[in-house]
Amino acid sequence: MGGLKMLEIEKLSYSYAYDEKVLRDVSLSLGKGEIVGLLGENGAGKTTLFKCVLGLLPHQSGTVRLDGAPLYTQRERIAYISGEGACVGRLTPAQTGEFLAQFYPRFHAERYKKLCRFFELADRPVMEMSKGERAKAELAAGFSRGADYILMDEPFNGKDVFTRQDFLRIIAGMLDGETILISTHLVSEVESFIDRVLILHKGELVADESMDALRQRTTLLDLLREKIGYDENRVMAFWE
Repeated sequence: MGGLKMLEIEKLSYSYAYDEKVLRDVSLSLGKGEIVGLLGENGAGKTTLFKCVLGLLPHQSGTVRLDGAPLYTQRERIAYISGEGACVGRLTPAQTGEFLAQFYPRFHAERYKKLCRFFELADRPVMEMSKGERAKAELAAGFSRGADYILMDEPFNGKDVFTRQDFLRIIAGMLDGETILISTHLVSEVESFIDRVLILHKGELVADESMDALRQRTTLLDLLREKIGYDENRVMAFWE
């Protein structure tokens, strides 16, 4: 790939001991500065893909490389935001910022403080917060680490519609060349935010398309319906 800055996933497969393959030879690449949506129904393999990329699950085959080198040699360049509030639970947001600054040389302290103020995070241990507040704390931490690639797995869980809307606007304004891969079921909310869409269906990558090209012929929701084979008449069939 020459000198291009890129996260490359090639023929990645994974299966749980009790199940058939969850991922089937998934190959894709994420270039510098892209905002990419990862869509698919529940069980399509989105979270498993994230965990394999991060090394949290040992994929049975395939490779993950960042700028041509193994990912495990440069994990500090990737941040993972799950929306489940995985910040250090016993620390307050302020203490979390101090902790992260010690481990991540490129930590954006000022960005972190601004996000904490925007989310109105109280100065109490994250573990004592509500689920929605913990998710906000994780968003603030993840977007402030100084990572080149940010993987977001259902990051808007527990957030109201206005918080989601405002946060997407903030992300768009603060990005400085970072690459975003965001998995979500909120299709209509991210349609104008992402540059490119990937769709997983039963562990296979069934679509990879730029949003500019897609808008010329259909909507994101219609593409998702098409690729996962959703039948709008199935509800009527239930009542027959």
